[in-house]
Amino acid sequence: MTVLDGVVILILAASVIRSLMRGLIEEVFSLGAWIVAFLAAKWGAAAMAPMLPFNVESEGLRYFAGFVVVFLVMMVAVMLVGRVIKGAVGAIGLGSADKVVGGLFGLLRGLVILAGFTLAAGLTAFPQTDFWKYAFFSGPLERMAIAIQPLLPAALAKHIHF
Repeated sequence: MTVLDGVVILILAASVIRSLMRGLIEEVFSLGAWIVAFLAAKWGAAAMAPMLPFNVESEGLRYFAGFVVVFLVMMVAVMLVGRVIKGAVGAIGLGSADKVVGGLFGLLRGLVILAGFTLAAGLTAFPQTDFWKYAFFSGPLERMAIAIQPLLPAALAKHIHF
């Protein structure tokens, strides 16, 4: 086992433990909040900017402020909805199931994080080092990255080598 194996185990364990503690509903709403907030801010920043109570000469700065306001409002709104739903799920006795399925979500998230790191490593000479070659998890990580590689833009995928 190399340090790489320790890092892989740490990433997976941290992701699973965090998700076990929070549960699937909170994890999904947390992720969804970022996505919804970004999309809402992207579409609503231009409409929000003129409504802001301060006068800024820079149109770009005003747009950015509108983006931030919409983003934060949507983040809070989606997270509050998630907490209400999580409370309702707990109240009907499904809190434990929520946490177990949350752990599975955490495992999946950890694997996605590791796949991203592995794809990034494939853009460098790192996979040719002894540090990588002798790692227990390097083979499974490479197979996972190779399976994902066709989903990437061709201009990027052609530079990933293991």
